[in-house]
Amino acid sequence: MPDSFLPSQLAPPGAGLPPVQGWFSRYLAFPLFSAAHPWGKAIELFEEEGNLILDLAIHLSPDDVAKQVLVPRLFGLEDSSRYWSVAMTLSHLMIVGELVGKTIILLSQNQIPPIKADTATVKPKEGLGLETIDSFRVFMDGFIYSLQEKVEDRDSKTTLSHPWFGELNPKQWCAMAALHQQLHRRQVEQIIKRL
Repeated sequence: MPDSFLPSQLAPPGAGLPPVQGWFSRYLAFPLFSAAHPWGKAIELFEEEGNLILDLAIHLSPDDVAKQVLVPRLFGLEDSSRYWSVAMTLSHLMIVGELVGKTIILLSQNQIPPIKADTATVKPKEGLGLETIDSFRVFMDGFIYSLQEKVEDRDSKTTLSHPWFGELNPKQWCAMAALHQQLHRRQVEQIIKRL
């Protein structure tokens, strides 16, 4: 991390992606990813990426899990999320994952979730440590179980708007969850590389 770096130099939470990247993500990258990852493939990728994250995290010391590190700009990563620890990244994945899981279940029951998806409200707190690793493992099991047991109609046309990708149905939210895991697995790798 540069000696002169201050977290306040990053864009504020909820600022979104740079305009060109945002347009590309919404109209090209995510639709292609979603089409290539139907329900089963999306769940498999979600689980695979989650397991990779756990494998990376379990070998870290308590200090390294908790150390905040500035990572380079990654495609799809909001600027305000670049100065996190591994523990903060795991916490963020659980915050988002819980909301996405509930969203998928409600949409599959043709109900519109009583929430507004907002990237500014799902940022993790600081000061987290090793406890997040076990919590993430429990979260992973619960997320996959919920999709297997509680989803009624994965082909439901009911949607909820994502701030970057627009109106998404249950299958598209499931693909988004897998893509989100993949992005933050790349972030965890970058954090560890710089410890």
